[in-house]
Amino acid sequence: MIVGSFFSGAWASGPLHWSGKKTRWDRKNGIVELFEDARVTQPGQVLTADYIYLDLNKRHVDAKGNCVYRSETVTIESEEIHMGIDSRLGSFIEGRVSDGAFLLQGEVVEKIGVKRYRTKNGKYTTCVDCAPSWSFEGGEVELEVEGYAYLENVKVRIKDAPFVWFPYLVVPIKRQRQTGLLPIRFGIAAATGSWVLQRLFLATSDWSDMTLGLGWYSERGRRLEWEGRYQLTPFSYARANVFSVNDLEGDPVQNRWAIRVDQRQELPWGITQKIAINEVSDLEYPIDFPGDIGGREDPAMTSEVQLAHVGKQFSASLEAKRHRNLLWFEEPTKFDQRTVQILPRARLATSDRFLFGTPIVAGIQAELTRFDRAAGAFDYDPSSTPGDPIEPGVDPIRKATRVSATPRLYASFRPFDLFSYTPRVEYRSYFYSFDQEYQDLSRGYLLVQNDLSMQFEKVWGSGTVEDPKMKHLLRPKIRYARIPYINEPSHPFLTQVDRETGYAFDQFDDVPLTSTKNLENYYIPLGNSLSYEVVSQWIQKNPNSKGALPQYTQLAKLTAGQSIDFSELEKPVSERIPLTRFFSTASLNLNPVGFSAVYFYYPHLNRLLPPGTPEVRSPHEVNLSLSYSLSEKPLTYQNPFRRSLSLSYYFRKLNSSIEGMIGEFGYSLTDHLLPVIGAQYDFLTQRFIRSYLDLEFRSPSKCWHIHFRAEHFVDNGIAINFNFALDFTGQNGNLL
Repeated sequence: MIVGSFFSGAWASGPLHWSGKKTRWDRKNGIVELFEDARVTQPGQVLTADYIYLDLNKRHVDAKGNCVYRSETVTIESEEIHMGIDSRLGSFIEGRVSDGAFLLQGEVVEKIGVKRYRTKNGKYTTCVDCAPSWSFEGGEVELEVEGYAYLENVKVRIKDAPFVWFPYLVVPIKRQRQTGLLPIRFGIAAATGSWVLQRLFLATSDWSDMTLGLGWYSERGRRLEWEGRYQLTPFSYARANVFSVNDLEGDPVQNRWAIRVDQRQELPWGITQKIAINEVSDLEYPIDFPGDIGGREDPAMTSEVQLAHVGKQFSASLEAKRHRNLLWFEEPTKFDQRTVQILPRARLATSDRFLFGTPIVAGIQAELTRFDRAAGAFDYDPSSTPGDPIEPGVDPIRKATRVSATPRLYASFRPFDLFSYTPRVEYRSYFYSFDQEYQDLSRGYLLVQNDLSMQFEKVWGSGTVEDPKMKHLLRPKIRYARIPYINEPSHPFLTQVDRETGYAFDQFDDVPLTSTKNLENYYIPLGNSLSYEVVSQWIQKNPNSKGALPQYTQLAKLTAGQSIDFSELEKPVSERIPLTRFFSTASLNLNPVGFSAVYFYYPHLNRLLPPGTPEVRSPHEVNLSLSYSLSEKPLTYQNPFRRSLSLSYYFRKLNSSIEGMIGEFGYSLTDHLLPVIGAQYDFLTQRFIRSYLDLEFRSPSKCWHIHFRAEHFVDNGIAINFNFALDFTGQNGNLL
């Protein structure tokens, strides 16, 4: 091996070094020949070949045989290389140019600029680590890295078979986002017929972009869609969607639409802002087009605006909510003006602090809520006749402004280092203004609570990989609650709240003295009750965790609890509900098995439900979920490998009845092909509500992706969607 170097005249590109098993150096004429394992290097570039000819005077290099040229941006492989040492321009015979993301091939590839290449009968693809799945083959190709590829007389090939021809084609190969047409999407559905959608992507700035879409449904008509996005920080971002369908099924033709907005923004002074908008032209839009917007299984669609601040001294928030009733099908295109809205709600809470150096902690929370609606201030009770004069206390009022303030005091003690004891006292006060429909109302009550808890621990294991440390925690808790004082004058609003479930604005309008009969907003009685709860946890310390903060895994957790309402013992035996709802939750994280369960039991259910409730009911409420993973491979964008099964079961037969199961099974056939099947079955109607099949394929070269989905809804028939995504730049994860 002979090594040489040359400095003179090399100031433009830095010193030149060369080596080879055999070297000939003609110093007089400035000629260097390198044989076998030949290598020439300069800062930022390396050339290797079987034979290299250097002309140091003309600053030119010729190489033959297994030539590989590497710079800071690209790698070029070829049979021959002829290029300038300083300009780095030249030609490559049977060349292959790649930056790790794209590949350009040609019989003769010319480097005509710093990042520009040109070839005839060339081929461009982003499949760089396998046999190309697709390629653009052009009679003449000119390409600029981080720019565009211009191709004439283009044949698009899938594998080696020609697919389509273009006389001229411009392909963006920028790594940054750029404006251009996205691949066409298409599918077929029972509700809309066959459909096709063409989208245009607009890169409006480094932090924002948008997409415009124009499509057609064979059964519905023209479709337009717009999506705008921006992201300033990981916590400040927005995404907005607008969908429009010129529905031909209507008579006359209906312009149906949906709007969806999700926005978060960090503002000065520690304020965070949130906007969530969900709106549709009619109540059937979420059913006909479930992919556009949610709500097909919800009773209402909610939009909200919120400002919040969390600081060391205080926390505050301001929000407004608008609910659209999705069950009011009398006039599906109109908004139900009878729905009560929260416009606005303001909260302020001070941070808890010790009083005068004592163990007593104090704090206060205040709230203002405006309940409003576009319809009148009153509804008629079912026993009333619409049009008759309003009967106070019977016909519920639906508009009010409520102001509440809750000062609190508490302290924590640990007697004998065995127990944790926390006495707490607070006064919940409320003021109502009814827009002069009623006289104002002031009410409140004093709440005293005493919490007592213990914790038992036991640790097993040596801390090794074979025997990791495990801790079992057992925490029994009891709480005694008492409301010794109530300030509640006679008022029509309080009469209506006591008269009928659902005549209150929310749960805060009730004094939680005894067990609620509203199973939708169930709360624990606090008038004179004792609550008990047991929490059991199994926690494992990761033996491989490093650093100051060790890593822990919760393997299992079990909770169970209930309350005794002593005030119920004063009622006749046939009316007593002394035991509140029993609850229990369980979770397991035993890789590869995961399990969770939520269980409720309502003692004396017949005394909770109003008269006339159907007999088909059960005091049990169950939600179960089970997952099993057959693979330990991590799921990534490039590798969708997944083999797992998940099942969930739900059961509720109280005021209403639901019982069903949801299952999903995904089993990758290869590292790149993932089929998934799923279904939702209703045991009450004995039919499948929803079922679907997903087929997802990502090429090994990460340059293209196919997603096929066939879905069936019981109320909307079959829908088939097909999405083909192609990566022109080779930046996997940015598929179009």
